[in-house]
Order: sequence, then C-alpha cells, then structure tokens
Amino acid sequence: SVKNNLVILFWNAPSDNVDQADSEFAPNIYQDSFNSETGLYHYIGEGQIGDQTLDSGSGGNKRIAKAKEQGRTIHLFHQHNKKEKHEYLGQVELVDIKKERQSDAERNDREVLVFLLKPV
Repeated sequence: SVKNNLVILFWNAPSDNVDQADSEFAPNIYQDSFNSETGLYHYIGEGQIGDQTLDSGSGGNKRIAKAKEQGRTIHLFHQHNKKEKHEYLGQVELVDIKKERQSDAERNDREVLVFLLKPV
C-alpha cells in the first residue's frame, strides 16, 4: 500500500497451481520457511518462472528490498488453508537477501531471492 507506506507479504500462502499428489508437495511454488534457530522468516521473492531479480514480476521484490529507505513497514500474514482467514504474524524487517536454487512453476531449476525477515 503506497498510500499507507506498507508492504504486505503473504508467507507460505496456499495456491491452486500445485499438485498435492506430488511427493514434494508444498502449499505453493515458493518454498517459504521459518528458521527456529535464527528466528528468521525466509520469504521467497516474486517471479514464478526463470531467475528472480529485484525487478521480477510487478516490482514486489524491489519494494521489500527498499522498504526501510522508502519509509515503509513490512507486515507478514499467513493463510493456513485456502479460502480461510489470514493470520497476522506481525511486523518484520529485512535483515538480508540471499540467493538459492529452487524449481519454478515449470519445474525448471532457477535462482530465487530469499528475503530474511526478522520480527520487530
């Protein structure tokens, strides 16, 4: 929300475009996770096909990366089941961005951006 200076993220949100019968089932193609040792959320960037960049998709990756310098706060939500309410996980801040290899929507290997987010 540009008007309210917010970046809203939906962490590990369920999707219709995954095969639940697949042995490597995930709720969506983005392999979001939480590291209980570090207390950090690992949020996969935007872009379903090919390598991700800060300019991938509709610009959401860049909005996350530049939130602090643009005076925006980042808020994290989790929807446990499709078509149900979202759980507000709270405000987070970007700690780091790393790159990983993961599959895209077409099951091709690609580089994704992993935003490391710390609860505020």
